[in-house]
Amino acid sequence: AGVFNISADGADTFGAGYNTDPQIYLFQDSLSLGNDIYENDDIIGGSTLDSLISDADLVIGNYILAVSQAFYFAPEAVSGIHLDPVDAGRIHVSIQSADGNAVPEPASLALMALGLVGLASTRRKQA
Repeated sequence: AGVFNISADGADTFGAGYNTDPQIYLFQDSLSLGNDIYENDDIIGGSTLDSLISDADLVIGNYILAVSQAFYFAPEAVSGIHLDPVDAGRIHVSIQSADGNAVPEPASLALMALGLVGLASTRRKQA
């Protein structure tokens, strides 16, 4: 739980100045129209082509982030089909807590801790 910033930045796919224009939707619990809680196409009134959901106040739960190129509407996010032609390109997605720290992945951290315990026990048996 906490306040988070979620951004999607398009890469300069076809040369400098022409980037993939991402659009993002955040759904809570399930991928349905009634669960669309945040969305963004262009940061701050279209000042950039990148997307930002700023200061999203989220409770503990399950969330789905749908990301695609511009002219991507909520029903398309739910269906998984983008009806407008899409240019191929890369989009970098970042999720950070409002204080600027990266959001940890609990499952990855637990798996890493388990691996370190395993390495420590193996090393202790060999010594």
